Amino acid sequence: MSNRRRFRFIVIFIVAVGVLLIGRLFYLQIVKGEEYDSSSEGNRIRVLTVLAQRGDIYDCNGKLLVTSRAAYTVRMIDLGEEKVRQSAELLASLLNLPVETILDKVNNRETRAEPVNVAVDVDFTTVTRVKEQSDSLPGVYIDSLPVREYTYGATLAHVLGYLAEISQDDLDGWAANQGYQAGDLVGRAGLERSYESVLRGTDGGLVVEVDSQDNLIRVLERIEPVAGRDLHLTVNIDLQLTAEECLEKSLTTIRKQGWSSYQALSAYSGSLVMLENETGRILAMASYPDYDPNAWQFGVLTDEGKRLQYLIGSQTYPNAMMNRTVLAALAPGSIFKPITLAAALETGVLQLNETYECKGYYDVLDSDNPPKCWVYPNSHGSLTGIQALSHSCNVFFYEMGRRIGIDRLDYYASLFGLGEDTGFKDLLYEAENDYSFTHRSNPEYKIWASENGLINDEPWYEGETIFSAIGQEFSAFTPLQMVDVMAQIANKGERYAPALVDYIKNADGSTEQVYQKTLMGSIELKDSTWNAIQEGLVGVTKAGGTSETASFGTQAALYLWRDLPYDVAAKTGTAQVANDPYDLKADAWFSAYAPADNPKITITMSVEAGRSGSSACAPTVSQLIRQYFGNSKLNLQFIN
Repeated sequence: MSNRRRFRFIVIFIVAVGVLLIGRLFYLQIVKGEEYDSSSEGNRIRVLTVLAQRGDIYDCNGKLLVTSRAAYTVRMIDLGEEKVRQSAELLASLLNLPVETILDKVNNRETRAEPVNVAVDVDFTTVTRVKEQSDSLPGVYIDSLPVREYTYGATLAHVLGYLAEISQDDLDGWAANQGYQAGDLVGRAGLERSYESVLRGTDGGLVVEVDSQDNLIRVLERIEPVAGRDLHLTVNIDLQLTAEECLEKSLTTIRKQGWSSYQALSAYSGSLVMLENETGRILAMASYPDYDPNAWQFGVLTDEGKRLQYLIGSQTYPNAMMNRTVLAALAPGSIFKPITLAAALETGVLQLNETYECKGYYDVLDSDNPPKCWVYPNSHGSLTGIQALSHSCNVFFYEMGRRIGIDRLDYYASLFGLGEDTGFKDLLYEAENDYSFTHRSNPEYKIWASENGLINDEPWYEGETIFSAIGQEFSAFTPLQMVDVMAQIANKGERYAPALVDYIKNADGSTEQVYQKTLMGSIELKDSTWNAIQEGLVGVTKAGGTSETASFGTQAALYLWRDLPYDVAAKTGTAQVANDPYDLKADAWFSAYAPADNPKITITMSVEAGRSGSSACAPTVSQLIRQYFGNSKLNLQFIN
């Protein structure tokens, strides 16, 4: 090949390669340029989360119940092995930590650009020392993390709830597509859970520039987080403190008091709910055993003793995480009797002045093994309906149940809201219509129980009707449901939805009303029926009534009501449980409203295995009524 032809070939080759390169550059920079530029920017920029402060929670008088304080945190970003080692060695001396502990934290992070919490919740002196040495601590900075603080510790725990690390089930369920990620702290129970979206706030971020190896180049921008909104509750913390103190101390007292004073050796749990009967606003809601939400440090229950106590439980500290006011469905016993009296008077099977004789036992259905009255071997003699309610005569109400029949009795129970929706929405686990949880005693429930293998397949018997009339047999209701019944009686027919949250306060100071007075049900009875029920309930707290006095602790006859300037309407209850022939583990109830002639508040309390409503519950209820109206307190002599 001549030199001329060789030269022309080389020129053509160079031109062809040039065209190819230019074409490729055009494709990369013009056609795909925007896509690759975004990809490059994504590799170069990282956004690190800055946690938002959760909203605070206040009681009805503006007293702070829950807040978030800023915990000083020493954080480190990886600027390369040499600088990490330099910072770790100096931090080890400043924080009194082993160098290897710090290095392990750095090396075990998910990405190199992710900051590491070297020390959390450090004191201000330590913060000052770190800042003074900042020039010698490359990649180290002071940040703050919001730490949840429950001002009153375990008080109101079942209402407030606690924070814990989000679970995978949460991420796949209610938290899906809500901006959550693994490791986030979320409300795990109570209002913290049900008002998570309100309290949560919006996280901010730290925008940083990194190289291809995820090493930090510089901080570009800090996006400030937006704090969550505040909750203001209907609860009065002063009443709540009294309720919880008296509940817990009463349990110890009745376990240790004398046998003749209704000693209750198995009474380790109970609950109480207090509300404004004309609005449904809950003033106190107590459940024991309880737990301290502060024990979850950064979402983790680290104390092994508390983990066993709270999550595992024991015979003397059962089911601490359970809110018994809305979840403990028990047979109500005699606090159901006002419904039976209402049904008897309204259906005409009983006249106001009619009497029925209590012989101490009821032999109408079974003369060989008749059910007994609670005063057996004594008897109440001849009683009217009003007197039978005041003295809580079982025999009288057995007869009323037989006369009424189960269908009509069940109908009136439904009119008083039992087995119906209470309208309570502030916590997420109320399920009034779920047979497996709470239910009226009726043939329909018995069929369901039989189909689900809970009882033998048997028809409904008349003997089951008479026990249903005194709140036994298949009845199971919560304190929240039973306080609704008593409030409806106080209101002479109207039943309102209970509520815990009054309003939400926004960052700009504006408010969003949550509580709305909501009528859930109404029943019209004759005035004479309402008056008879109230007269019978007032008689409970008068001379000869089942709650005139209480045997409590070392006090053989503690007068609960006689010094008050108004009447209190109340009902005691003792509900038998299976396989307990001597009633040593019977559940105790007490429900009351006051003042009787102008009702303001209604309280219901239960103690599991408490044996006597008058002894186990009435002193606490009396104390709360006195506190609410500003009357002198009882001198309750608790046994430690």
